[in-house]
Amino acid sequence: MKFQVIVYAIIILISSLNAQNKISPVQTLLPQQNERRDQQQFRTAQSYINHNRYTAAIPILEDLVIRNPQNNTYYDWLLRSYLMISDLNKADSLVSYMLTREPDDPRFQIGKADILYRQGMEKEARQMWEKILHQNATNLNIYAQVANTLIENRLWDDAVKIYLQAIETIPNAAHFYMNIANLYKSRLMYMEATDYYLKYLSVQPQQQGFIFNQILAFQIPEEQQKEFLQILEKRAEEPDQAVEIKLLLAQLYQRYRRYGDALTIYIQLEQVKGDDLRMLQFAQAAERDSVYEVALKAYQFIIRQNPASKQNFLAYQGVVSCRFQLARQNNEPRYAEKAIELIDTMSTRFPNQPELYRLRYLQGMFQLTYYFDIDGALSIFSKIMTSKNVPADLSNLVTIESGECFLLKGQLKEAMHRFQQVNHPSYQGYALLWQAQTSYYMKNWEMSKQLVQELINSQGTNSAVANDALSLQMRLNYSQQHEVILSKLSEADLLVFQQKKSEALKISLELVEMTTIPAPLKSRIYQDICQLSLDLENFVTALEYSKIALEDPAISAYADQPLFLMGTILENYFQKYQEAFFAYRDLLDKYPHSIHAEDCRLRMRQLREKEGWELP
Repeated sequence: MKFQVIVYAIIILISSLNAQNKISPVQTLLPQQNERRDQQQFRTAQSYINHNRYTAAIPILEDLVIRNPQNNTYYDWLLRSYLMISDLNKADSLVSYMLTREPDDPRFQIGKADILYRQGMEKEARQMWEKILHQNATNLNIYAQVANTLIENRLWDDAVKIYLQAIETIPNAAHFYMNIANLYKSRLMYMEATDYYLKYLSVQPQQQGFIFNQILAFQIPEEQQKEFLQILEKRAEEPDQAVEIKLLLAQLYQRYRRYGDALTIYIQLEQVKGDDLRMLQFAQAAERDSVYEVALKAYQFIIRQNPASKQNFLAYQGVVSCRFQLARQNNEPRYAEKAIELIDTMSTRFPNQPELYRLRYLQGMFQLTYYFDIDGALSIFSKIMTSKNVPADLSNLVTIESGECFLLKGQLKEAMHRFQQVNHPSYQGYALLWQAQTSYYMKNWEMSKQLVQELINSQGTNSAVANDALSLQMRLNYSQQHEVILSKLSEADLLVFQQKKSEALKISLELVEMTTIPAPLKSRIYQDICQLSLDLENFVTALEYSKIALEDPAISAYADQPLFLMGTILENYFQKYQEAFFAYRDLLDKYPHSIHAEDCRLRMRQLREKEGWELP
């Protein structure tokens, strides 16, 4: 009862001073000044508590409670602080003092029961909680306070019973379903949490989006996902089950990349109550996740189900896009042929639709990336550029792509002319980068430097093109002292862009033999040799030059790069896992701050899990 004794002593002292016509410092302040001072002290105490400095906060809160015993906020924070440092004696004294002032206040009674439980008197605590609830059977706040106290004492099942008791006893207590669901979620009991989230949804249907987001955010371990979904599947099959359960199940299938199962349910839902927009959003999500077969079926369903749907044009676009992607994915041109046929059909059906040009753009990109038909792609891009009513962003994008086509053809001046025509804000950074790159290929170093600087000034160093610009700027720094080297490097870079990798490799092999080449450039050229050799499936050469680079004293400051390359080549191309493991470990030992360090740790963990080999 130490705290109570202190309180009584202070009260007696103040009374004595008043009797002697003396005024305490506190009383010299106006009420507003007292309130401001108390608020400032309370903020200080809160700051201490937020940094887990409870012993520093407690004296401040004790002072506030003594002077403001009617302020339950100060009481709550002081009691919490005592409990956090497990000072049950002071906590008991505080609660007992408050009960002498207001013996019927359930807040203080709940606190007393809490302390009894913490002191090991479980039976007495439970009896007291039951009595409190019986005396306040219609007070929602009391149920919530008792449940919170039980949760703090890790009596989770008892807290659930309290919430359910409140729901059965008091009208409008259904929001406790949410409390129960959140409690189960915090314990990673996802099926139970789902059950109560859905009970809450049954009484609050307007909260569907919020509830679905809670369930979809569950981090269910892979080995538990099947069982979790099976329980919901059985529930969705019940004849009286709401449509919302099937929609949730479809979204969960989508969440766990079971797109085929999700599509089956979406089709069932569409046949009950059509929602083309929902199906379109599903198709677009599947396409973004590269599940093109499912996305294609979803787009086609929209078109078949409702030929007059407002979503039809977007669905047609999706069909075209997915068919081009399937042609690449399966190396099967017939998908692309059907896509082109559909574009021609749509051109007849929607002759004045500006978005048709986006489909022609997809056709041009397919010609370029799949067939490497530069002239065919350039022809399509040129027609788009000379057409009317082309959306401004698309026109600029096509202009950039046509410039790249001219680079591939080696027509650098024409490429530069195209890049200079770009004026859309979304593409200005890319256009400047391509102008700088083209000037570099043309060996106009000063112009390239100016364009890089203009790009950095206008787009900033955090833009999407900043890294490429800074890399180019690094190479351009050697234009005066090492012009011959930079000239050859420029030729090799252009050949790489043009997919002439054998010729680029030949130049890179010549460059690396030069004795005056600066270390940063030499390190980069070694990387180019390894990568080009891998692209040409010359794995032996790639491994050989990663080892040569590692032993080259001229680039010792950059040796973590070839060491990482060597480990990658040994692991992925020669399946020499032990040697790869040691290469990664060597990198971590010698270059712990390398940008490749985290990748090395990850790969070492993966190698340890491989079957058929053991570390010596």
